[in-house]
Amino acid sequence: MVYIRPGKVGGGETYARGLLSGLQQLNASFEYFVFLNPTAWPTFAELDSFPNFHRIECSSPLHPVSRHLWEQLRFRGICKKYGIDLLHSLGNVSPVLPSTAKMVTIHDLLWKHSPEHMPTLQRLLYSFMSPISARVCDGVFTVSDHSFEDLREKLRIPAEKLFITVEGPGQEFTASADWDRVKMKHNIPDQYFLSVGTDKHKRLDVTLDAIKLLRGRQLPVNLVVAGERSESSKGFSTNGELRWLGYVPADELAVLYKNATALVCSSEMEGFGLPVLEALSVGTPVIATERGSLPQVVGAGGVLVECGNASLLANTMDKLLHEPQLRAELSDRGLTHVESFSWNVCATATVRGYGEILRRRKVL
Repeated sequence: MVYIRPGKVGGGETYARGLLSGLQQLNASFEYFVFLNPTAWPTFAELDSFPNFHRIECSSPLHPVSRHLWEQLRFRGICKKYGIDLLHSLGNVSPVLPSTAKMVTIHDLLWKHSPEHMPTLQRLLYSFMSPISARVCDGVFTVSDHSFEDLREKLRIPAEKLFITVEGPGQEFTASADWDRVKMKHNIPDQYFLSVGTDKHKRLDVTLDAIKLLRGRQLPVNLVVAGERSESSKGFSTNGELRWLGYVPADELAVLYKNATALVCSSEMEGFGLPVLEALSVGTPVIATERGSLPQVVGAGGVLVECGNASLLANTMDKLLHEPQLRAELSDRGLTHVESFSWNVCATATVRGYGEILRRRKVL
């Protein structure tokens, strides 16, 4: 978990924190050593209250390229120092050199499906290191049925080496901020659709085009976007119909979901789609593309549309705007659907994977 930069790596951080919370609830017999960079280390202080969790601060650099090099050079010694029986890397790439049992979570193959939507260095790194990691590791976790099939077919990973650990709702919305305060703070309009995440493959351009089509029909709708503004989105031309919020704390995000007409996910590719579960968990309908894992995650709590079709997306958004009964039905169905996803379920499947690999290695 040395890759975590609080508030900067989005779903990767949410997955790591969610998995840890699930492992804490399980109270399994394993002893966990959590390796963190100096920036992330103080934000995981709650681990100190669990006797089988050890929070270890590492001198890992924050820059992704330097950090990957540091991992490859240093983790063999770290595993020996702490007597690690199994090393689980959570961010698509694993150190190659440690001789201990190794597992890696590969969330998706975005670098293969949409290489043009990734920074060049990141794409080259993943296209080289993810297949190597899959080969050298004893087991590979992934987070959806679609990603399972993708890894099996495109990286030729044997099915017996793959383990599915579906994720839980991205945020534990135990508290919500005051809506009036959040609305005033961010200048949120009365009627809006919400998008979360700004990477290029999220296709915010399609969502914004749909909003413009609706405005052309004299509908006073807006798009609110939560997440750090990416380079690819800085050139978007708007006439006030777009609100960029940047990083949003969990309590504010909760009320942004709750008060949105719907969450819109126009993504070309998702290994899972955590914002979808976040929206469903508070009863907000979802409009998403029929790509990747999204059909599995959306379930009955939303409407699927063709990827890249702004006109069809606008029509679907228009329908949800004017049919409150449909929104209520989707909300109820979504709340039921999301019950099958939790970090406890994720942690249980993860621990099962640990046990299987350790048995194969004859450590257990």
